[in-house]
Amino acid sequence: AEDVSVLAVDLFAETNFEACRTECARLLDGNPANETALLLKASSEARLEKNNTGNLKHLADSSAISPETRATAQYELARAYWRDGKTKDAIREFRKTFLSTNQGNLFLRAGCSISIILEKYPSLAPEVSDIAPQIDTASQLWTDAIHSECGLPRDVKTDPLTGKPAQWMITLYRSQISPALGRRC
Repeated sequence: AEDVSVLAVDLFAETNFEACRTECARLLDGNPANETALLLKASSEARLEKNNTGNLKHLADSSAISPETRATAQYELARAYWRDGKTKDAIREFRKTFLSTNQGNLFLRAGCSISIILEKYPSLAPEVSDIAPQIDTASQLWTDAIHSECGLPRDVKTDPLTGKPAQWMITLYRSQISPALGRRC
């Protein structure tokens, strides 16, 4: 059977968040436990409505979903908090992602995001003092592209970089999460 989540994944990668949200709602009507649809719908909503972090928070805190989906939700929640000016909440969620993910891309981007926040808000360093040595070590792997992608999120509608985090999130899904879930609706 064909994985019907592919359309939602592609719409998200194209930054067509409204259509992605609609497709995810359709998918969830048929399978309310579809982790990909839950994550993409919540991420799309957060990008469309700056103060809509409730669904991402639910996924980030849920023990009912896979650890990698939860880590990705934590990362997306952190970016939403950051975009909303809640830097202390953002750094806490980036920290959770940094500690919980097994995916190199997500690990590097969470650490890089923490570092960027600390450059502007050094008073938040105690929030991540326990992982400072790991972040310092990981910083050697941050390319210019990673550093650019992890910068302060700007408005979704005018930001040409919005697609970059989405692209690696989709790559993560396609290479790690989808094979683990198998082909199912």
